[in-house]
Amino acid sequence: MTATGTPAEAPAGAPVRRPVLQVVLRAPRPVRVLVFGVFVSRLGSFFATFATLFLTDRGFTPRTVAPVLVGVGLAGMLGSLGGGWMADRVGHRPTLVLSMGASSVAVAMLVVADRPATLVAAVCLVAFWTSAYPPAAAALLVDNSDPVDRVPIFAFFRLALNVGAALGPLLAGVLASRSYTLLFAVEAVAYAACALIILRGLPAGRGAVAVAVAGAAGDTGGDTGGGTADTVAGDTPGGTADEAGGGAPAGASHTRVWVLCGLLFGVAALYAQFQSTLPLQLVSHGFTVTFYGALLALNGFLVITAELPISGVTRRWPWALPLAGGVAVMATGLVLAASGTAASLVIVAFTLFTVGEMIFAPVSNAAVAELSPAGTAARYQGLLATAQTLGFSLGPALGVAVYAVSSAGLWVGVAVTAGALCTGFLVIWRLWR
Repeated sequence: MTATGTPAEAPAGAPVRRPVLQVVLRAPRPVRVLVFGVFVSRLGSFFATFATLFLTDRGFTPRTVAPVLVGVGLAGMLGSLGGGWMADRVGHRPTLVLSMGASSVAVAMLVVADRPATLVAAVCLVAFWTSAYPPAAAALLVDNSDPVDRVPIFAFFRLALNVGAALGPLLAGVLASRSYTLLFAVEAVAYAACALIILRGLPAGRGAVAVAVAGAAGDTGGDTGGGTADTVAGDTPGGTADEAGGGAPAGASHTRVWVLCGLLFGVAALYAQFQSTLPLQLVSHGFTVTFYGALLALNGFLVITAELPISGVTRRWPWALPLAGGVAVMATGLVLAASGTAASLVIVAFTLFTVGEMIFAPVSNAAVAELSPAGTAARYQGLLATAQTLGFSLGPALGVAVYAVSSAGLWVGVAVTAGALCTGFLVIWRLWR
């Protein structure tokens, strides 16, 4: 504020940061349409939770289910890479509509499949197509947000995912108790509804993308949620969009994105310990499965209520700081929770773990977008999704293997690995800034 009480003007060329709530409420139409559509699909996404139970109900044994789940994991990673590749070439809108529509068809195949081979094919197709939309969705968010608003925009997107994930199991429990046929029929309808929302809600025009840039057109006019922003072409290929939406210059090295995604693979492997070795450690300390379930509920509640406000702070920092700081806080909470023998200490530690997650998670996509060369936003968002999926898959297996040898050694390893990852983020940022 100036001495006269009027708002001080930002220095020429400085990015104008709107309040987080204003960023969300005035988000461009493509962002709002995407968030609503993904919320609908996530509300009805039951496959990942019930895949094992469904397969055993259809006659698969634990031994035969294992290779099928490996195939599901591989199909998911291929879907992430394929979805990013497709979005950069044919556009966000066609990729999103195709992936959601094909997911609906693949889930419907689960309902009618009467042979093991057909069932396995349908399961892998579901994994492939449901993994194909996140890279296109992330690239659309990148192309329709000013860089200074990107972290809150991704937090807004994650909010829709997390609310849907919190409400979905309530519906799933009712449906699964009646029949898996009904459960997956509802899921197929949810994916089809998402495809229709995106098809009808995103414009189909081609040409230059008009991105709502707060500093250039939005904040002074006060209508970044409409007007120019609403004319963004939802299916414009990534080249023009990336140039408009910000990111690395066209000649930027692709190596930096691969290195960053490699570090984020390590983060995912560490983070996944809260679902694998942490519950084992808690049970060994005498805590019940119910207590662990309450911790998961606490995590979901905190992420839904606090991640968006936290993003208003972390967006002001260079991307390496929230990544390094968030991972450090997350790992500290994880180790403290594993070493705690009192419920109060474990709750505080798990809260710290969740705070760390809220600090680094929305920044990950924005950091990859910033380093991606022009025309490659969706491709590298797909690489990020693949790296994270691989980390979530291999992290628990590696963690349990180390835990079986030495539980103390595992948590020392978690702390050391977290320190190395944080150092890596800071080093590459300093080299490439």
